[in-house]
Amino acid sequence: MEKTIRYGVGSVSRAIQGQKVLQRNGFRAFVHRASGKAAGGCGHTLWVTVENEFRRAQVERLLSAAGIRFTVQAGDGV
Repeated sequence: MEKTIRYGVGSVSRAIQGQKVLQRNGFRAFVHRASGKAAGGCGHTLWVTVENEFRRAQVERLLSAAGIRFTVQAGDGV
């Protein structure tokens, strides 16, 4: 069963950069604007659909390798 993980990022440009990196690697990723400022971010989140913990770990490695700092938003997880 697929789950959507929300990652808080520091800026909209970082969210878009992360989206592109993930989409190039076969992930479904979308940038969303939150109502109000997200904790540790600019109010934009990166939503990524994953099938399991292994795929989630891949997402987080790709974001880290691209230099994108992120936080997992509360209430999400596989």
